[in-house]
Amino acid sequence: MTANRPRTTDGRAAARSRAVRATGSPRSDERTTGFRSSAAAAPSGRPKRSILSQLPSLLPRTRGARAAVVGSVLTLTLAGGLAAQASIAAQDTTPVAPTVQSAPEVKLSAPQFRKVSVGQKFDFSVLATLSSESVSAGAEASKSAREAASQAAALKDAVDALKEEAAPPKTVDDPAAAQAFAATQLGKYGWGAGEMPCLVTLWTRESGWKTTAQNADSGAYGIVQALPGTKMASVAPDWQTNYKTQITWGLKYVSERYGSPCGALGFHYANNWY
Repeated sequence: MTANRPRTTDGRAAARSRAVRATGSPRSDERTTGFRSSAAAAPSGRPKRSILSQLPSLLPRTRGARAAVVGSVLTLTLAGGLAAQASIAAQDTTPVAPTVQSAPEVKLSAPQFRKVSVGQKFDFSVLATLSSESVSAGAEASKSAREAASQAAALKDAVDALKEEAAPPKTVDDPAAAQAFAATQLGKYGWGAGEMPCLVTLWTRESGWKTTAQNADSGAYGIVQALPGTKMASVAPDWQTNYKTQITWGLKYVSERYGSPCGALGFHYANNWY
């Protein structure tokens, strides 16, 4: 064994020379890879730096290599951003199913029935009371309905009467209708059908059975030629236009003055008036 000799400057130079011969060049690693060895770049006595602080030293020295690295980084960043935007758009366009609210639950309680034992007796008087009350209520309702119908009928008659009174007077000259009405009134005075020809002759000579007949000299008016005509107002106010009013007054006058139509006609033949 040989004793350890202290390494001198010449010894270090010799070691370096041997390393150069082995690798070919002290900067061969830099030329071939483009990167410096971090172990060679950093002095052994300095503290270790972070990755970010070492980033400039890690980039290649040539412009083309650096541009290629930067382009790759930008491409990866842009691709990641586009992928994130596509994912967000896909989430926004995903159809959302509408939320259906359930109808409120309704609980129906079953009807409650009272239990009746077999030996318990039912009070039928309750049914009898209810039946009598129902009959009474129905009778009262029927009575009220009849009273309402009677009142409605009375009101209708009153309205019709007012309409007839308010209607303007109409002239009615209908000899056939007047004679037919007169024939129905003979029995009220105890006269038979044999009196009707005398009555027809009497009032034909006086007025021709015209309701509006009027004597220009005396002023006598109507079928019966009442003088003055206002006497017939004792029967009804429509004495000027209603042959029934005139005949009713004329038959009473014949009965009281001559006893019958034939008696009045005999007086008329003798005096030309009656």
